[in-house]
Amino acid sequence: MTAPAPTFAIRRYVGPKVSDVPEGGRFIGEFGGRSIGILNVDGRFHAFLNRCPHLGGPLCRGEVIGLVYA
Repeated sequence: MTAPAPTFAIRRYVGPKVSDVPEGGRFIGEFGGRSIGILNVDGRFHAFLNRCPHLGGPLCRGEVIGLVYA
């Protein structure tokens, strides 16, 4: 017996214009019932769920410095 193929719903949301998020800036908005932060770091855009996985607080409110340490 073959399992049914999974189905995925593709949803599209409209966010801010590129010009609305200056370099080093951010946009935090609701998309599909979730708070999402869009950050412009050195001209590159990154989107994050605006919730800390450890403590549940807002993740995208802090200072944007563009550094990642591994």
